[in-house]
Amino acid sequence: MLERWQKEWQILLRVFVFFLLLLSLFRVVFLVFYYSEWNESGFGEALVAFWYGTRLSLKSAGHPVVFILLFCSVPIVFFENFKGKEKWRNFVIAFWIGIFTFLGFARYPYYQNFNSGFNGSIFLGVHEDPLVLLWTVNEKYPIWALIIGMIVVGWLVFRLWKKMVQGYYFSLPIFTSRIKMILYQ
Repeated sequence: MLERWQKEWQILLRVFVFFLLLLSLFRVVFLVFYYSEWNESGFGEALVAFWYGTRLSLKSAGHPVVFILLFCSVPIVFFENFKGKEKWRNFVIAFWIGIFTFLGFARYPYYQNFNSGFNGSIFLGVHEDPLVLLWTVNEKYPIWALIIGMIVVGWLVFRLWKKMVQGYYFSLPIFTSRIKMILYQ
């Protein structure tokens, strides 16, 4: 069980770093895409926005880690014969990649329309007619290009995750005597 936990906490750390880098990449692309908006205020303002956004992304990157800890790592550690553990973890990772990619792509038309990021006013659309909202989005924005872009970027990000998870994992030292174990602690 300890050997499985050694690998699992390293996977959880990789999940956190992966999603933090993914959100930071979306933020950099957004800042570059809207370069003309912040060009008057200077590069320093963009760095401050990136810094504050990264601080918020620390919490956002933690959500998948907690979810994966509870629904993937705990069953893998405590149930040795857990069938399909890698497929289940990859499904959960793909789900979170899909959510973050969707939100990353949805940010552009929202910013073009309202000149601000997502905020509480987005929930005002809950009371609107969903068909009218979809019709407006389809008329005003290149919805098919956004969907194709989301699928391609999501697939590329998932392939990157598969490469990242196949890396080297450290293992704790194995002690042969009680004296070595006491000296190590």
